[in-house]
Parts: sequence; C-alpha cells; structure tokens
Amino acid sequence: MKSLATHRTSALVQMSEASFAERKIVQPDDQWRIVAGMHAEPNGDLAVVWLGWEKDSEKDAGRIHLYDSWVFRRNESLPFIVDAIKQRGSWIPVSYEKAHEEIATKLGDKGVRVLRGPTNAIEGYDDSETLAAWNSREINDRLNAGTMLVLDTNDEWIKEYDHFIERGGLVPQVGFPLMAATRHAFHALKRSKKKPQPTKIVYEPVPA
Repeated sequence: MKSLATHRTSALVQMSEASFAERKIVQPDDQWRIVAGMHAEPNGDLAVVWLGWEKDSEKDAGRIHLYDSWVFRRNESLPFIVDAIKQRGSWIPVSYEKAHEEIATKLGDKGVRVLRGPTNAIEGYDDSETLAAWNSREINDRLNAGTMLVLDTNDEWIKEYDHFIERGGLVPQVGFPLMAATRHAFHALKRSKKKPQPTKIVYEPVPA
C-alpha cells in the first residue's frame, strides 16, 4: 500500500454496501492521534475521512496520514453508515460544521463519537469562507511538502482532489464532499485521540 505525496489522476472506484462491508479496514498506527471529519451534501451523500496525526512532540508539526475515506450514498441506510464508521473505531472523534448538526445528532444517538461543545451538546464549528480557504491551503501545502500523505487506496478522494480548485478565491462548499470532510478533520486535529489501550488487570497474590 503506497502513499501519495502529491496528487495524481486515478480511476474512480465505486463499491456497493456489500463490498464496502468486506473492504479491508486500514488499521492506523497505535501511536497516531486519530480524528475523522464528515460532510453532508445537499443531495444526501455523506463523506467521512479519517486522519492519523504522527506527532513527536508538542512543538513538532508532525505528519498527517489520510488513511481511509468514503462517500456513503443517499440511498444507504443510517444503521449501515453507523456500523461502517464504528468499525473503524467507535472511540474516534468526528468533526463537522454547524450546518450538519442534525446528522451529527443522529449519528451521536447511535454511538458515533461526534465532537460536542463544553456542555456536551452537539456543536459543530463555523466553517466560514475564510476558514475553509485557509484550511484548504494548509492541506494543499502539506501535501506538496510531504508532511501529509494519502494512502493510494483512497481512489475516490484522489480523483476528487485532482479536480478541486478555488473559484473566485473561494473554496467550493458543494460538489467536493471528501475535500470538505478532510477540512473538517484537519480543523479538529487538536481534538484527535490515540487509540485506548486495554486495561491491564493486576491480580494480588492470595495470602498463604
């Protein structure tokens, strides 16, 4: 499985619910801090992207690995979507914008760990035009610098990235769901989490 430092053209790969369920789940490195981002399109499609942050110290910007991504089509059921997300780690926090708080609530009610505000209420962030442009440029700079890598199993993400450009200095908010989901995950890097380690049970010796 190779990583991409810069974009390239790839064939779009479509999979059905059945084949998606059978698709090999990429296991991130246990030392990475993980966060996901989701984005809902007006047509009902839902994109989710998973990022792994390889960070050596607080001062080190580290490397980001986009290791998994998917677009769930509007005709796919909520239980199927929930199961697919949770299979990749029910502990992974999922970032989203304010416009998608309704779907975040539905996912959260089913056990997906969507990010919440200080009072534990569903609370997306404000993905303004300025912030969207800044995050997109940061992502692009990292891709070109080799500090963000995309596994080449993410065929649809790669195809979408190949056609993603600003229009009039603004980032398209519709039509590029995986790019939007990547922005949402990137924005929440500081809220990423390491995979919980199993609790070790220590048995005290029985007094003689």
